[in-house]
Amino acid sequence: MTRSPRSRANVVFWPYGLPATHLRSLARAGLLLLSARILVLGGGLVSAAQAAPLPFAITSLRAGDTVLIGSSPVAGTGQPGQSIDVTLDGAASPIGYATVNDDGSWNANVFVRASAVGPHTLTATTEGTPAESTQVAVVVSATATSQRLVVTSPADHARVPSRTVTFTGTAPAGSRVLPSGDELGAVAEIAVGSAGTWSFTATFPVLSQNAVLTSTEVTFGGPDSDGTVFVPRLVTVALPAAAPAPVIVSPAAGATVATPAGSHVSVSGTATGGPAVAVFFLPVDAAAKAYANQQPGSIEATGIVVAGGAWTATTPLAPGVWTADAELLSAADAHASTTQILSLPSAARQFTLVAGAAVPPSSAPTPTPSASASPSDPTATGTATSGELAFTGSSPALPVAAGVLLLLAGFALVFLRRRARVRS
Repeated sequence: MTRSPRSRANVVFWPYGLPATHLRSLARAGLLLLSARILVLGGGLVSAAQAAPLPFAITSLRAGDTVLIGSSPVAGTGQPGQSIDVTLDGAASPIGYATVNDDGSWNANVFVRASAVGPHTLTATTEGTPAESTQVAVVVSATATSQRLVVTSPADHARVPSRTVTFTGTAPAGSRVLPSGDELGAVAEIAVGSAGTWSFTATFPVLSQNAVLTSTEVTFGGPDSDGTVFVPRLVTVALPAAAPAPVIVSPAAGATVATPAGSHVSVSGTATGGPAVAVFFLPVDAAAKAYANQQPGSIEATGIVVAGGAWTATTPLAPGVWTADAELLSAADAHASTTQILSLPSAARQFTLVAGAAVPPSSAPTPTPSASASPSDPTATGTATSGELAFTGSSPALPVAAGVLLLLAGFALVFLRRRARVRS
């Protein structure tokens, strides 16, 4: 009997609520990361180590940090299901509550009154018996000047002049700042240099969840150089109106475009306010839908906006009835994660694509008359006036002349015979 081959895999456990980049931070804070080896025999699980329990701790604050008056976030770790009360100086009335998530993380929004400005001890305590407790010395303040992570611009709830926004701030040298938001997508951490400043630029789309995006929220967080986690900073900005939608000039509405099957089709137009245009093609009839269903994704093309605002986008397309609309882009690479749509769609343009190389009637070549022919001569033009048969190529003059001669000969013959009868 042969033994089934064994496969091995290494598994690392960590709190799912924290980015993987924070693993080192947790390790420095004394949290144990357990590397387990899973042994599989013939597909069956033999053994697997479990993640070590996370200690009850406040992870978002360190001694001397500032807590703003009003609402502020406090985060930590504990055992799933634990209920937590957060207090200042052990007061009987909690300033915040939390429940530990399945991944061992918890988050509480604490509310601090303006009368509490000054130094305090912030304490988190689990409910039940035996109770666990952890605390940190903080300073309650009405300003953010003593915070480790600060967003200096734009101000919270400011109206920005462009949908491309640059955020700036300060943080300890060697720390990392991580922006996050619903419209940002995947964003890399920002390394804070020796000057203790950082900046981040993002372009926000016009549409979000099929609605016009008029404002957006961006949260800045991340780990400090000593491994502790910053208190997140939330900034809300009001965005300007969308850029003007591009205009499709060609093909004309309802036009029939002739092209060899499978060739490239071009759509052109004008645009302002962005470097590129994305054109999206939607099938209308059965032939176009059959072609679209065979494609791995949406049918689209990108056109670069040149000086003067003109653009042209080209893509392979099959015969059928199609509609096209265009949207302004923030960058020429339409598939980059940072590229955003800056305008609402243009007016849809429907056209029919047919196979062949037919020339539109307006541009059909005109036959060149011969040098010896008169413009009114049917032998030169090969045309017929209204109500007449088309000219076939031979002149009617010859048969008419022959008929006249034959008729005259007949009259002469009859006349001679009559004279012969009179004489006799």
